[in-house]
Amino acid sequence: MKTKVMTLLVVLLLVGADVPKVDAVKEELKKFEGAWKLASANHDGNEATEEEVKSGSLVVTGNEFTLKVGNETHKGKFTLDPGKKPKTIDVEFTEGTLKGSKVLGIYEMEGNTRKSCFAAEDRPSDFAAGKGKYTWTWKRDKP
Repeated sequence: MKTKVMTLLVVLLLVGADVPKVDAVKEELKKFEGAWKLASANHDGNEATEEEVKSGSLVVTGNEFTLKVGNETHKGKFTLDPGKKPKTIDVEFTEGTLKGSKVLGIYEMEGNTRKSCFAAEDRPSDFAAGKGKYTWTWKRDKP
């Protein structure tokens, strides 16, 4: 009987442990919702042109997005882990020329500004621009 009670307690603790993380992810996803305009970008150590920045838009619904820069449109889905330091984001492209590719990233959000940094191989540890890294700064356009 004592073993059954201990097992039940362990199971309840494990199940209960996931609830705050799930809630934290849901709350964080709400912050991503809406339309965003590109404020700046750096790809592989090169600053985006003014034209690229002006043409950049991002629309997020749930964990799915549509990214437009210039004449290119990419769609995909993402997962977040707001409990990590820095917060992490993993992106999988489902449509466009990047279809089938995945990138690992980090992000931070302050008010209506979101900054992210991605790499195709190893997850970046900071937001500094550089070779093999893609940094983006977005400003909320519409909630």
